[in-house]
Amino acid sequence: MEFQFANARLNVATQCVIIDERSTQLDDRAFMLLHCLLQRRPQVCSHADLVKLLWPNTVVSDWSLPKLVSDLRSQLNRAGL
Repeated sequence: MEFQFANARLNVATQCVIIDERSTQLDDRAFMLLHCLLQRRPQVCSHADLVKLLWPNTVVSDWSLPKLVSDLRSQLNRAGL
């Protein structure tokens, strides 16, 4: 299964983002975050729901999710998105 967005595709089977035909591997949490956001669009995903999905049964800082979003954006930016 693939999700198309902007000039990119998220390949669920390989956990890769393909941007302008170049493949970029995402780490597990970054992949899960992007997959969840694309799967649920155009709905809004709450902070609490994302934390529960990404860090199940774990207490994390309030900054864990914003840091992950920032890291994902940096990875996608470096890859050309």
